[in-house]
Amino acid sequence: MKLPGFALALLIAVAAAGVLFYERQLLELRAELEQTRLREAQATAALKARSERAAAEARMMSERAAAEARAMTSRRIHVLLVDDEQDFRDTVRERLEMEGHRVVSLGEPAPAIEAAREKRFDVAILDIRMPEMDGVTLMARLRELQPGVEVVMVTGHGTIEMAVDAMRKGAYHFLTKPLKLSELLVTLGGAYEKSVLRREAALRKQEAKHRQPHGDIVGTSSAMREVALLVEQVGPSDATVLLEGETGTGKELVAHAVHSASKRADGPFIVLNCAALSETLLESELFGHEKGAYTGATTSRPGLFEVADGGTLFLDEIGEMSLAGQAKLLRVLETGQFRRLGDVKELEVDVRVIAATNRNLDEMVRTGKFRQDLFHRINIFRIVVAPLRERREDIPPLAEHFLARHARGEARKVLSPEAMASLVAYDWPGNVRELANIMERAVLLSRGSLISPDLLPIGTSTTTQAAPAEAPLTLREAERRHITEVLAAFRGDKAAVARHLGITLRHLYRKMKKYKLAPQE
Repeated sequence: MKLPGFALALLIAVAAAGVLFYERQLLELRAELEQTRLREAQATAALKARSERAAAEARMMSERAAAEARAMTSRRIHVLLVDDEQDFRDTVRERLEMEGHRVVSLGEPAPAIEAAREKRFDVAILDIRMPEMDGVTLMARLRELQPGVEVVMVTGHGTIEMAVDAMRKGAYHFLTKPLKLSELLVTLGGAYEKSVLRREAALRKQEAKHRQPHGDIVGTSSAMREVALLVEQVGPSDATVLLEGETGTGKELVAHAVHSASKRADGPFIVLNCAALSETLLESELFGHEKGAYTGATTSRPGLFEVADGGTLFLDEIGEMSLAGQAKLLRVLETGQFRRLGDVKELEVDVRVIAATNRNLDEMVRTGKFRQDLFHRINIFRIVVAPLRERREDIPPLAEHFLARHARGEARKVLSPEAMASLVAYDWPGNVRELANIMERAVLLSRGSLISPDLLPIGTSTTTQAAPAEAPLTLREAERRHITEVLAAFRGDKAAVARHLGITLRHLYRKMKKYKLAPQE
């Protein structure tokens, strides 16, 4: 049967439309399949990158833990061991001496007190139950004689209550018999480290007694007088302080002056540069970690919040901290509580925090790079430390201060009038740190007592206070030109350039990127 011509044409058109529809469907399916494959490839690449970053960080932390373990075995710890069980004392003494440590082993508290009068100990291992005197009382007597000694309590009759009481009264750790000697060695290493930090804090306290009211801050300008006034106002309180200023302006000295003016002056002053560590390492430094918290963590270690308990923790370059790290820091500032990595136990500390930055935190808050709640928490009292170019009257006393410091033991060094004039005219992109470095170099190169301008390698970006022959450079152009000249002088050795400018290598790279300077420049 033949179809009419129009019907046949219609049938062919429908068939063609169907073919086109299915071809379009096939193309769409192929495109979707390609998109799916692309997303899977991207996800696989991202997962691989994360895995590689995690592996690299784990290797870094493992290497650090291994270094700590090697350091622990290489140092000689002076140990006082007091226990009324002879066999226990002999076993522990023999093992500690095998590790290279020096041990005084005694069976009664009275001879231990006499030994502490005659000899310095790093760590005391005490039995908590002894007939003549209990370990907690003996710990108090030892601390009267040696405030820096750390104490590890040991007993065969341990209870949680006894452990809590001993640690509340100042014991570093509490172990129960029978002991694992490997565990004792780990605990001993942690106690020794804390003992060293205690003694360093005590030394700083003694040095602080002989310092000027504002520490090593030198300057008579109105800007520095304002800083000194603010230090006096905020020092006696426990308020968190935010220090702002360019790199090298002396923010750490101001932080130490705040600490010295506070009721915490006898406590530790601990410094941490937040820009120097990765996010995970920074968390470990701040909060500490337990044994096994990460690959290679073979020892427990207290964090800097624990070490700074009763004192001040200075967080430099806080603007470099990650958002995740900022959230954890905020919790400690609000509650005083935190956990070590790998531990569930809450620790509580009494620490004053002083933060510093060379970045614009207000702008970082607006762009979402810094938490607003943390900013408000640390910005209770703000002190701005002016750059050296804005307080040129401080340059002569600072230069003389650094000359006297670096010429210690040598004949007195004096700057010629021309040399002093060139220092005052220079713009100091590296601020006080750069001035200190240049004065040290001048002392090393000088043959006599007089220091002339040729011993001051401060480039040609100086400006004079007399009328210049050409239009003055902008600050940006002056800094760019100076960095370019120093790079050329040191033939592109960026580490040497950073040292010469008195800034960190990381800061130098940021400056080079900002001014689009090639390495050969």
